[in-house]
Amino acid sequence: MPRPQKLKTVCCATEFYYGHPRKHKETIQITVEQFETIRLIDYENLKQEEAAQLMSVARTTVQALYDQARVLIATAIIEEKAIQVGGGHYKICDESSHKNKKGCMKQYGRHHCHDDEDEKEETV
Repeated sequence: MPRPQKLKTVCCATEFYYGHPRKHKETIQITVEQFETIRLIDYENLKQEEAAQLMSVARTTVQALYDQARVLIATAIIEEKAIQVGGGHYKICDESSHKNKKGCMKQYGRHHCHDDEDEKEETV
């Protein structure tokens, strides 16, 4: 019996599509957790250990998600494919205990994402 997957904690579950339907005939799928590792490590400039703490997983898990995301993004850029961010196995961070941590989007007052699973917004 396989080990149950642990939910990864993310600060924002906004799903979106990056590309133009006429130009990009194919789409690369990136999970919300993979996108979160790119955001934390490359955009927020956190170390893998810090990202792992925010996401409530092991550093090796963050490293694997990050490596997968980089390969997918590179493929999309080089092969001129659109990027779809969505899906995965995650939960939204608990604002009360997460908000003041470096890297949490809520720390900066970025409330453009939705905490409720039913209120996800797609942006083209």
